[in-house]
Amino acid sequence: MRLLLIEDDQKIALFVKTGLKETGFAVDHVIDGEDGMHLALTEPYDMAVVDLPIVVSFHGSGNYLSS
Repeated sequence: MRLLLIEDDQKIALFVKTGLKETGFAVDHVIDGEDGMHLALTEPYDMAVVDLPIVVSFHGSGNYLSS
């Protein structure tokens, strides 16, 4: 299963990414909503884990991570 992780805090991202990889996920990590949106729209992901403040910030710009 392929997962997109959008998290700007490197320590949290490393913790989450390590745990997910240990349980069998393939994980791609980006640190901002713009890169996350680009990957979500151009790559086949089964799921995305998104840091809430990134969603709020990105949502405020008129762009949306969910359809």
